[in-house]
Amino acid sequence: MTFDDFRRRYREKCAGELEPLRAALADGDEQRLRDIGHRFAGNGGTFGYPVLSDLGAALEQAVEERADQAAIAAAARALMSELEATARHS
Repeated sequence: MTFDDFRRRYREKCAGELEPLRAALADGDEQRLRDIGHRFAGNGGTFGYPVLSDLGAALEQAVEERADQAAIAAAARALMSELEATARHS
């Protein structure tokens, strides 16, 4: 398997994370939002998507720092937008 194959699978995974992220945001599930943010903070750059890493880290940090709901929602929406853009390139 080539690195491009891994990147393609990663982009497919991004598409699969959109609904759980939307649901966590709608439910106000901060633990789930933090977990999703943490996951992308740790692996986005590995697959060549440093913006996903940055946005995942921002979401994780917003939850951990107990930011207001508007800030958490904004961070989650920014990550969703980038996930959608990344998934479209599958």
